[in-house]
Parts: sequence; C-alpha cells; structure tokens
Amino acid sequence: EDLHNVTIDSIFKYVFGDYTPRKVGTTESENAKPSEVLTKPLETGKADKVKSKTETPSEVAAEDAPVVPKAAATDKTTGGHPASETRAEPKSVTKDPAYALLFDCDGVIVLTEELHRKAYNGAFEHFNLKIDGKPAVWTVQYYDILQIPCVLFGQNAWPTYRPEGATEDVPVPTDEEEQSELIDALQDQKTVLYKKLVSEVAEARPGVLELMDEGLGRPDVAMGICSAATKAGFEQVVNSIVQEDRLGRFDVVKAGDDVDKKKPDPMIYNMAQELVNLPPEKCVVIEDSLVGLRAAKAAGMKCIITPTASTAAADFYAECADAVVEDLCSVTIDSLFQYVFGDYTPRKADTTKSETAKPSEAASKGGETSKADTTESKTEKPSEVETEGIVPATIIGGGLAKGLAAMNPA
Repeated sequence: EDLHNVTIDSIFKYVFGDYTPRKVGTTESENAKPSEVLTKPLETGKADKVKSKTETPSEVAAEDAPVVPKAAATDKTTGGHPASETRAEPKSVTKDPAYALLFDCDGVIVLTEELHRKAYNGAFEHFNLKIDGKPAVWTVQYYDILQIPCVLFGQNAWPTYRPEGATEDVPVPTDEEEQSELIDALQDQKTVLYKKLVSEVAEARPGVLELMDEGLGRPDVAMGICSAATKAGFEQVVNSIVQEDRLGRFDVVKAGDDVDKKKPDPMIYNMAQELVNLPPEKCVVIEDSLVGLRAAKAAGMKCIITPTASTAAADFYAECADAVVEDLCSVTIDSLFQYVFGDYTPRKADTTKSETAKPSEAASKGGETSKADTTESKTEKPSEVETEGIVPATIIGGGLAKGLAAMNPA
C-alpha cells in the first residue's frame, strides 16, 4: 500500500530467501512494524499484527504473499514482457495481429514545435534570462536548429538570470553545477508552461484520431504510440488529445524515458516490435522528421512521413521513406497497408467507404483541393486503391518542399 512501515531488513527478508537481518536491526520498535504492510495482500491494507523477530523467510512468503495482479503475467503476445506494459486489458481488441501501426507523438499527433518554443521563451522570461544584457528569446528559425537550453547557452554564452524569489539578477553561472541547476530550473518551468499550453490550445493533426480509431477497432492490427519526448510532456499530449479511453485501447504506449537510447536509435521501436510479437517488416511507423525516420528504418520497419512546417524541406525519400503525405485525412488502414505491403488484402468489411471518407482527397494532391466525392464500390480492385491517400516517390519525388509550400510560412 505504501512504504511507511517497510525497512531494509523486512523487504530483503521477504524477497531473498537466504537473507539474514543484521544484528543491530533485529530489534524493532512498536511503531515501526516493518513487515506489517509488506507481507499483507494489497486488498486488505489493514494489518493487525507484527511478525515476530524469529519468523523465518519461508514463513513470511507462505503466509501473506502479496497478490500479483493478473496483468503482470507474461504471454507470447508480449514477447515475454509483462502484459501490463503493452495494453490496458480488456480495452484492447487486438487478437493475433498480422500488422502493427506505430505513431510518433510530437509532430504526428499534435503540431507541438511552436508550443515547445513558446514554453521555452516563457521559462526564459520567468527567470529574466539575458545574454549580453538582452532578453533571451528563441525565434521560429532559431528553434528549428537549437532546441535545448544547454546548446543555446553553450554556444552563445551563458545568461544572467533571476532565481525564484530573488529581486535581482545573479551573475553568469561559472561552474558545471551552477549551469546544471539553471538548466534543470528552466526545464521544470518550461514543462509547467508547455503542459498548460497543450491543455489550452493543442489540437490533433487532421485525420490522426480517425486513423487511430479505425486501427483500434481492428483485431488484426496492433496499435502503438512511441515518442522520444519525456514522459511529463508526452503524457500531457496524449491525455489531452488522444484521451484516456482511446489511449487505454492501445497495445503499446512508450515515451523517451522508457528507453536508454532515444531516436534516431531504434531502441523504442525494437521494444514495441517485441511487445506486439511481430517481425519488424510487418510494422508501419508514422513519423514527421528525419530523426524519427532513421529510427524506424534502423528497426527494419516501413515508415510513412507526415511533415511539419519545420521538417517539410527535408529529403525523406533520400533516406528511404516509404511514402510522404501532407496529413492523414484521407489515409485508411487498408490504403496504407495495401501501399506498403505487397501481399496485403483488404478486409471485406472495410472495402466499402462512405461518401464522407473521400480517401484520395488530400494526400495524393500535394496540398491541392480535390472534389472526389464518389463512393467506392465493394468490388474495388486492390490496384485501384493503391495510391489512395498514399503518395509514392514516383509521384512527388524531390518536389516535396514545393508541394507543401502552403504548410511553411517561410
């Protein structure tokens, strides 16, 4: 229930069969009750007695072993990992999946770059940061290059600042400890401001929630979110935008804190692939940047790019992107998988699309408006769906920047 009554001796004695308490720690005061909560089932939470000092490890383990939640059990669908890491049972409908669809978060689910930039500038203002006597401010162009305070200050000089509660600025930090303290304080304040901005103004990118809902309703598709963002910012985005009910139906949800190496290292996608128990060639990743693309490709997965204003000029095809789409408005599970997997056959139940779906409207037009409003027939051939919502390299080639010029204010 909590750690109020847990001591080193009581915990080690419980989990290690060969542990012998140190002599100095064998006498416990009446209010310590070291084994009281630890050895009781979680359901009760109320212990009425204290284990005696002569109690053996086997007696503790056998008498009041904690109840292990069923979700912690492992099975083949999670690659040997606890099931609680992969899905919030019983909300996920996934059963014997044939494919996996994995979403990045920042830039894919929500356009967060500007929110991060404003939050950093808010943190700078909060601490009255100045470089050479001028307020430290990140412009849009500058933020695309330098997105971490230590990079900004390390290259351009460390700023003066005003600590919490102070009335005057303090000198430029001179040693690593002072610099680290400043970075930590800035990052904490930035996170507070970022979470506030997300809750107030953030919106999902066009089509992303609809594609999620389609995939979450299919038992043959494992669904995941794999973000390089820190957990605090990541959780604010997914809780505000994806929302709890939808989030609970995903099979894998991982943030940057869950892995030792962040993108472009493939570790987070390798982990997701193991958890859904599918080979990487059956996994499709949706990313928005070269960093994410490199992570997906290093993991051996297919990767679809939905660029943002700050990434639109990148040559994604030069780094083996499987397709680039302006947004996900007209992308369906069938059109996506049929494009990237040559052996994919659309499910019969999904071959009829409503008049409001307009599957080829946005993505295949490079930002132009399409007026396709016809309903696809049930007898539609795979070749006819092949480019719906998905733009192959042969269509837009190196002209991505031109085709997405409307997305980029610059």
